[in-house]
Amino acid sequence: MSFAIQGGPIGRHTGRMLTEWMAEAGNVPAVIAAIDWDRFDNSTLSQADVDALETAIAPFLAHLTKAEFFDGVVKRKMLGYPVSDASDSLADPQLRARDFWRTLSPAEGLPPLPFPGGFALFDGERPTVRRPAPGVGEHNVEIYGEAGVSAEELARLRAAGIV
Repeated sequence: MSFAIQGGPIGRHTGRMLTEWMAEAGNVPAVIAAIDWDRFDNSTLSQADVDALETAIAPFLAHLTKAEFFDGVVKRKMLGYPVSDASDSLADPQLRARDFWRTLSPAEGLPPLPFPGGFALFDGERPTVRRPAPGVGEHNVEIYGEAGVSAEELARLRAAGIV
């Protein structure tokens, strides 16, 4: 999850909503309850202050799943978002509803897999995916060549099992 303790206009609402959310869960640590979010200025905090706030907030956030966290921040119009991995992205209901994924064979003889489609719709159509991502090492000659590695050096690196 990504969540930052902010002050001023950008963080005031999120701070208030976090305090309310923690109260709904039955525990607002004293360090959080004591904050006047209208005057809170995170730029004046010492490292000890930041550590105390993080220590107070971390257990609350740790008990939430990514989905619960995201649902909570959206419901409360807070700043924060889950950090997703590839499996989260593949399961994302919005990407599925938008028909984002395309099924392609990554290489001859391999079973088809879902690949990201075009990121936007143009005149109601998603740009086609012409081919899957390159295979491991498929463009080594071009990439290493651009980096100044000679064909002989690349062959030596291959022989040594480095590339």
